[in-house]
Amino acid sequence: MADVEAAQATTKRKVSVLLAEAETIDPDQYATYKQLKALEKQLDATIGRHVRRLHMSTQNPPKMVRKTMKVSFYYSFVPSKKSDSNSSAPSPSSDGEQVHRTELIDDGEWTFRVEGTVMDGNTPWPTTKRFSNFFRKAILELDDQLYPGCNPIEWSSFRSGDESDGFTITRPGKRGCCGHTLRLQLLRHQSPERFVLSPDLYEVLAPYVKPTHGADDSFVKADISLALWQYIKDKDLMQVDGSRAISNDAAFQRIFECSEQPIHALMGKLQKKLTPVGPVSLEFDLKLDDAHKDEVCLSTKSFSIEVQAEEALLQTQMAALASIAAHRKDTTDELNQLELQMANLVRRINSHVANRSWMAKFAEDPSVFMDQVFASQAADEQILSAAHRESPAHLHDPTVYEQPWVHSTIDMVVARETAL
Repeated sequence: MADVEAAQATTKRKVSVLLAEAETIDPDQYATYKQLKALEKQLDATIGRHVRRLHMSTQNPPKMVRKTMKVSFYYSFVPSKKSDSNSSAPSPSSDGEQVHRTELIDDGEWTFRVEGTVMDGNTPWPTTKRFSNFFRKAILELDDQLYPGCNPIEWSSFRSGDESDGFTITRPGKRGCCGHTLRLQLLRHQSPERFVLSPDLYEVLAPYVKPTHGADDSFVKADISLALWQYIKDKDLMQVDGSRAISNDAAFQRIFECSEQPIHALMGKLQKKLTPVGPVSLEFDLKLDDAHKDEVCLSTKSFSIEVQAEEALLQTQMAALASIAAHRKDTTDELNQLELQMANLVRRINSHVANRSWMAKFAEDPSVFMDQVFASQAADEQILSAAHRESPAHLHDPTVYEQPWVHSTIDMVVARETAL
């Protein structure tokens, strides 16, 4: 914030002002000087205004738009390696025994990868938000036949460190197994909380919530309420008598099981048609054969998300403010030096103008001018001497303490102290 305020601040330093008499000495140069000062003031005001406007735009609540998070699941398998010749190195499973031709060196290795991309239709959407910003946890359960007693593998966006576009798991295969099953659960960030519409409600509101990816898609309450109100307006369901009630059409009668209802009761009944979003459960049957040597996309799944509408513009604005603040900080010493030089020049010009004016008046009538100078100096001396002269009211007068009331007051105070 301090950098932004420094960037917004304009150069306002106290600089000596040229005397008006300087115009009579060189009118052209004086006019140029006044134009430059006016231009400097105008530039400072314009820059300050634009910087303040830029700063205010970065402080506005970001406008959010609904986009699609496309999550893709990839799988590959590196088959077992075979030795081509006798090896002089001992085998890990025998003492000094060499690995013979066509003997398996390992059991292969499979890789499962999850990658998420923010999409606008079929085009990637430029944003700094990534997969880890929308999914907080993933739980993978391996096949018990291939990995007996293996605990579930958990990926967390909080423990992964930097933001990421997904995650990858790699495990060795097992000799004699040609396939295995992988179960995956994806848990989304629920802030704000998202809900899945009931099938009958989704059928009615699907045209009003976009983008949508089927009946299992989830939405926040604000989008659901907006879609519901848009449907009521399009179907003209509000009663015209001012009773703040709606007359249900056939679709609403089937959903809410009534012919009419108060508008304030609608959200209460709507709550029964909403289901909080749970984890996304997926299951994959994976093969351990040479057909999957190259990575293949097993499946894709789309989720509705909310991202900033003009995130690239906001990043550019923040970078511009930081650049302005850094530039002001780097040029502060140079500006101060130039302002000091300008102030010295103005003081010298004013001194020369005053001397020229003094000499011009002296040249017109030296006698009268010197009389005026002496009179002015005498007036100044009188003022200075009066300033140092003490007023009688401020002088101490010892006779004041010899008056009768002083003795009576002292006696009264002494008597009071004695009584205490």
